Amino acid sequence: MKNLSISKMVPFLDKDDTNELVEMILQSETGEYKGVTLGNVLPFLREEKIENLFHSFLEQGKNVSILYPFLSDKKLHEITAEYLNGTLDIDINDLYPFLPSEDIKTLFRMAMDKE
Repeated sequence: MKNLSISKMVPFLDKDDTNELVEMILQSETGEYKGVTLGNVLPFLREEKIENLFHSFLEQGKNVSILYPFLSDKKLHEITAEYLNGTLDIDINDLYPFLPSEDIKTLFRMAMDKE
């Protein structure tokens, strides 16, 4: 079975296989499974799985910033709202490149009002 590369298969895996691979990566002490990292798999995960990972990472105190580029605008808006309500403690500055313009505008107005 020479030359079998899981990393090259990732774009072609179905939902179940992709989710299984994510679980193997997350259970690994090194953050990779057979040369595949979470970053390799994220572009191919479904929105629901990425949101579940986001909440799981938050609960475990893990860095969630790797997930930001893959979150939906709706979820990013929810995160912004939670941040503004004081119910979510994250570094909002890391989110700017991914936020919808309406959320950037809201944060800008809040920042302007604080000074």
